[in-house]
Amino acid sequence: MNQYTVLGRKIPTEAMPNPEIFKMTIFAQNEMVAESRFWVYLNQLQKIKRTHGQTVSVQQVIEEESTVKNYGIQLRFRDQIGHHNMYREARETTAARAMAKMYSEMAGQYHCRYQDIQIIKFEVIANFEDIRRQKIVMMTPHAINEEHNHEVKFPHPFAQNPVKRAAKSMRFAKKIPVIEV
Repeated sequence: MNQYTVLGRKIPTEAMPNPEIFKMTIFAQNEMVAESRFWVYLNQLQKIKRTHGQTVSVQQVIEEESTVKNYGIQLRFRDQIGHHNMYREARETTAARAMAKMYSEMAGQYHCRYQDIQIIKFEVIANFEDIRRQKIVMMTPHAINEEHNHEVKFPHPFAQNPVKRAAKSMRFAKKIPVIEV
């Protein structure tokens, strides 16, 4: 998942020689998908089709992965029942990783595909008090450094028992067939 900034506008005409330029931040797998999603949203919001518009630029936004940030994502998605609004939070190093995590969670919990999800608002949550989700609050350094949270444990979600060597080696024992004459 990558973050792209897409600029587009209507094709200039004699009546409108300098049409308004629209800018969107799109999260997609590649430039082609980002441009396609841009025209889908522009058609919905401004009634400008791809055939009557031109793409000015598509640029990938590359963030540095220095610190972990809390992201708030307001989205709208479609499932078997209808359309729903939702607010989700993610704790990641970059915006693209936070969005990839959100798309993965939505696919797992709500069976939503990429094209069924529309991002309404995406922001970095700066203040600790503005975080709404308890699981995100527990992961922040502010919460871990408090007196009552020193015993916070992070168990491995898919713990497996180690295989013992003796049992493993005896599973398929070599046996020479005996021929009786």
